[in-house]
Formats: sequence, structure tokens, C-alpha cells
Amino acid sequence: TADGSFLFAEERPAVGEARLTLSVRLDGGTITAFEAYFSLPADYVKRLERRAEIQAKFGFLSMMMSALLAAAALYWASASRGAIDFRRGAALVLLYVALSVFQQVNSFPGYKSMYAGMAPENAAGLISFNMGFAIVFSLATGLLMYLSLASGDAAWRAAGLNLWPRWKERDYGRRMKEAVVLGYAWGCFLLGLQSAIFWILDRAAGIWSTNDPLYSPFNLLVPGLFPLMAWAAALSEEAVYRFFAIRFLERLFRSRAAALVLSGMVWAVAHLGYPVYPLYTRFIEVTILGIVFGLVFLRYGFIAAVFAHAVVDCTLMGLSVMSLGGPEHTLAGILHMASPAAAGLAIAFLHGRFGPQGPGRKPHPADRLPSPPPAT
Repeated sequence: TADGSFLFAEERPAVGEARLTLSVRLDGGTITAFEAYFSLPADYVKRLERRAEIQAKFGFLSMMMSALLAAAALYWASASRGAIDFRRGAALVLLYVALSVFQQVNSFPGYKSMYAGMAPENAAGLISFNMGFAIVFSLATGLLMYLSLASGDAAWRAAGLNLWPRWKERDYGRRMKEAVVLGYAWGCFLLGLQSAIFWILDRAAGIWSTNDPLYSPFNLLVPGLFPLMAWAAALSEEAVYRFFAIRFLERLFRSRAAALVLSGMVWAVAHLGYPVYPLYTRFIEVTILGIVFGLVFLRYGFIAAVFAHAVVDCTLMGLSVMSLGGPEHTLAGILHMASPAAAGLAIAFLHGRFGPQGPGRKPHPADRLPSPPPAT
């Protein structure tokens, strides 16, 4: 080739019409790059290009929807600022931003793989730009998450519903333990439901997917930490698409059922960037799952919905890590699957120890005030 690479086409290893091609680049007689890939049929490449164009349009639509939700949350927060505790959710937002930024750094090999065929000096600029854009997007999502938590909490309490208990509430630890149990129960149900949806769509529409190097556990600096992204998704998406969006859409359309379905559809549009085809099958799958997540949220509260979401994603991502092989990856996958239980029970323990009635809590000045006289 023009850049000095040698291409070897294998005749026997094939997938349909796709033939295995080996590219070897030499520099002064030394091998400096090696890549193995399947040369795809032209009609297949055209199909992927057309779908990529459609996905780009849906990606823009998703960003516009997120911007509208952010504007609505900002307006709601401004209009209700007297009833909003702006400290609510700050710790969760910081946790999300830390996990999301770490994931972008951890995905550095994946970004490199996207430009493997380019000259290193040209690829470096594109890698930096894409990683920088992803980090900025994570920060913007963190801001949307913060506004959603602050305004959503005030909106639900104004409606007479306590869907997100506070640390100072005496039954907070008990509700946390219940959320763990509910999270695993509903998480297992959702995993089974997702499998059933895939089974039906496979027979009805021939659902299929391609590999995306950016989402592969092989292309990570530390593959065993891949499932940490599950927590980032659970926290941010439940905050935005359930905790705030359902209440906002309910007020907008005067119907909780409509809000439940629409919030699931908006959430589904945000997931159309994944390489699952036909695109409408991904929309159907995620909309149905989003409606179930919404029902869990409305019935059991925000914490239970977060744990259910975390159980689903930690299980799927944990299995991906385990598929890499080796005892260290098997152990990492198991630990990630158990992380929702560990997190919930640890928080419940700390509340019992340092909560309003815990023996380890710091005394408050109000504790030294005399008790009021008995009622007569």
C-alpha cells in the first residue's frame, strides 16, 4: 500500500462473503503495526453508513431533548426556589461525574482503536477531541442531573409524595435495605424481560448487532473496572428520565400514564446510538424497559429504581468482564454484581450508626434544650 503496509488476504477464514485480511506495517525492516480485520462486502458497508447517518440524527434529537429537560428543570428550580433544598443530590452528582470521567480515561485504548489506520500524529488530535467532548458531555449531564434532582424533589413533595427519603428521616436505613431487596427482585425481572423482548424481536424483525470497539471491555486500560459505568448510568438516568421527567411530563400532559410512556420513549431515543439494528427494535426494547423502571420508581421510590437499574447494568457488564477469562476477571465480575447489595447495606449500617438516632452521631445544640412541658 502507499504507506508501506503489506496486506495479506486469507481465503479460508471467512464469515459469509467477508474475508480475513491481515495488515502489517514495516519501518526499517521492523514491524511497527499489525491489524487483523474482515474486509466487508460493499453492500453491507453501505447499509452501515446509512444507519450511521440515521443514528447521528437521533443523537442530535436526543441532545435537543436533554437540553429541553435541562431548561424545564432550570425554570422549575427558579420558580420554586423557596421550596427547594439545593444541597439535595450534590453528592450523587459528584459521584456520577467522577465515575463518568474515569470511564472516558479508562476507554483510551478504545478511542485509539477508532483511528488505528491513521498516522499517529493525525490520530492523536482526533482522540483528544473525542475524549474531551465526552468529558464535557459528562459535565453537562451532571448539571442536568443536579437540576433534575433538586427540582424533582420539590415537585414530588409538593404533590404529597416522598419518593426520595432524606438521611435525617428515622426510617431511612430501613428503606435503604428494602430498596436493595426490591432492586435485585426487579433487576432480575427486567433481565428476563429483556431476554424475552430480544427473543420476540429476533423472530419478528431479525434483530442483529455489530461490534463497537469503544464499548468493548477489551479496549480498556483496566477492564475489571468497566462495570463502574453501570452506577453512572443508573444514577444519572433514573434522576433525569424518571425522577424529573415523569413529574414534568405529568404536569405538562395532565396524565401520569402518558408521562410514564413518554419518559420511556425519550429515554429510548437516548439509547439509539448503540449498534443494534434495525433501529426501531432498540427503541421498542428500551421503551418497554423504561416503562417498567418508571413503574418501579412510582411504586417504590427513587432509590429502589436506582438499585434495579444498577443490578441490570452491573450484571450485564459484570458478565462482559467475566468473559475476558482469568480468575481476576471472574472475581471482578462477581464483585460488581454484588456491589448494589454492598452499597445499600453499607449506607443502611452508617445510618444506623450515625443517623438521627445512631449512637455515633454528633450531638446537636438542640439536644441540650430543655424538653417542653407535658401537654395538659
